[in-house]
Amino acid sequence: MQILKNHIIKQVTLECKRFVIGALYDDFEGIIYCFNLKECGIVLNPTVYYFILKYKAKLEKLNYYAWVQFLEQINDDNVLLRVIDKLGLTTPKREDLSVYREILRRKFEKNTCFYCGKKLERNIHVDHFIPWPFVKDDKLWNFVLPCARCNEKRVIDYRSRIFL
Repeated sequence: MQILKNHIIKQVTLECKRFVIGALYDDFEGIIYCFNLKECGIVLNPTVYYFILKYKAKLEKLNYYAWVQFLEQINDDNVLLRVIDKLGLTTPKREDLSVYREILRRKFEKNTCFYCGKKLERNIHVDHFIPWPFVKDDKLWNFVLPCARCNEKRVIDYRSRIFL
């Protein structure tokens, strides 16, 4: 079963790269992103990245609007109203994560950076292992303790790359 699952995932990834990622690349004449074949991903044009950051809320609303239009065609009004209500809550405010620092240190009894393994001394960060934009919630299962250097590097890497 696992072999079949892995095969399907590999095939979908190949098709997506070929027909979606490649088509978008051609449609926008390579302006939005370039390919990083070594790491099997794409790298956003910095100008495009900053545009997305600047207009993130508006772009999310446009995306939600298109989603609601699609759902309108296949659902009754009651379902649609519940979806619209939920969409209003999809971008919660980020909270200060420092309150989780000691909980994580006690729970896992580790005093090393999750990413580089070096000893944590001061300026210890709390990081979302799965980036916050994907989960949009502060769940203990998604927190790790990195050193400031690794966490800041990871933020820069995450914001400039999308891996397939």
